[in-house]
Amino acid sequence: MGKRNLSNRFRLMLLIPSDKCELSNLYQLAANCFYLDNLYEVKNTENNVFILIDENVSKKEIMNTAMKLLNTVNSEIYIDLHVGISESFPCPIQIKEALADAQQSIKIGTIYYAQRHIFFSEELKTEQMIQMISEKERRMMYDKLFKSEKYDKIHEETYRTIESLLNNNLNMGATAKELFIHRNTLTYRLDRIYKDLGLNLKDLNDVMLYKMSVLLKRSFTKSRLK
Repeated sequence: MGKRNLSNRFRLMLLIPSDKCELSNLYQLAANCFYLDNLYEVKNTENNVFILIDENVSKKEIMNTAMKLLNTVNSEIYIDLHVGISESFPCPIQIKEALADAQQSIKIGTIYYAQRHIFFSEELKTEQMIQMISEKERRMMYDKLFKSEKYDKIHEETYRTIESLLNNNLNMGATAKELFIHRNTLTYRLDRIYKDLGLNLKDLNDVMLYKMSVLLKRSFTKSRLK
């Protein structure tokens, strides 16, 4: 494998397999994937497999790499995989901190986004903040601010519409395209959401209110990751 200058800053991509007995096979597979790429350096310890990534590699490229690796692991060694990507750290003096950061992103990510497998630490700041509050206090906050039928019984179509709008940064065109609906249909749905829930999703304050209600409720669910 091509080596890079370890004085550079880096991100650390931590790979957590569903079967810890496959760590050796996971390391070998990852090493083979990046054998000639000097922007990625695969390493392993007794308990971890991780990849050092040059900080000049874009976030989009890192995501694409993680997705390809996840699919390769699924198809070749038949196990599931969770991937945590740390923020940028100086190498090699903060590898332990980077490992902890990537591990924490997986731990928190699987609580709030159970269907996802790839988590960037930098995208989970709000969720990390919520986890600093005790579960008892989180429940009290939710019950006081959001506990009502309108928040607890949002049906699936409404939920998907709101989540898609948030994921697309309130861009109506991109949201309609992702949901495979006409823009006028999306406008109608948003009008219904405002009528039923009192949420104007074109207003940043209402968007933040909804997001906080969802995150608080999700925080009561424990991570399934062992």
